[in-house]
Parts: sequence; C-alpha cells; structure tokens
Amino acid sequence: NHPADWVVFHSVGSPLVPAQGVADLKSWALKCKEKADCHVLVMGHASPDGNAEDNVQLAKERARQVAVQLEFAGVSPRRIRVEGHGFNRPMVQCPNGMTCPEGVQERSRRTELFLIPSRHP
Repeated sequence: NHPADWVVFHSVGSPLVPAQGVADLKSWALKCKEKADCHVLVMGHASPDGNAEDNVQLAKERARQVAVQLEFAGVSPRRIRVEGHGFNRPMVQCPNGMTCPEGVQERSRRTELFLIPSRHP
C-alpha cells in the first residue's frame, strides 16, 4: 500500500465535496491532465459510525462525487475508476479493545485519489 496522491475529507454522513476540496481538486486535476499516460483511481471510504451497508453506499457516493469534480476540471471519464470501500480501510487503525481518541475516526471519512500509469490498468 502506498499513500494516496491526494485525499479529500468529507463531513459526517455526507458524500459532498467541501468547497475548499473542490478548489483543491481543480488544481490537482490540472496536474493530472498533464500526465497523458495516467489514470486516476478514486477510492471512497467511511468511518465505522452507523450501518455497515449504508457506509459502503456512502463511500461509493463520495468517490462518485469526487470523480464528477475531476470530470468538471477536464479529466476524461475514461481515465477515472471509482471504488467504494465503506469502513473496512480506516485511515488510522486503533488497537483492538481501545477507544480511538476524539477526531481520529473522522479522518476515515475520506476519498483517496491515486495516479496509476495506464500500462497498469
């Protein structure tokens, strides 16, 4: 696992991209467009709060919302792959039996973007 090339954080229960995230995505998309041989993997995530099935749908919708912003910024939809992972990939894994510190779980409410060379679809 290598770290994401870009991360967008979301509010509780929301798939929407925050206003600052939209501006940041536009500038990130410009850099992405310069790399003609690259595709973007957009992976949505949720925190463990709430229903597991709903969180998978929320994670997918977060990824779709980010993908739409990339398209608005000029990245071809053919170069974007969208995945939703619910809360099975938390950003921070707290030890079993321990309560995570305040604010840690909210970091899992995110969408990660990875640049992938097109020779590795």
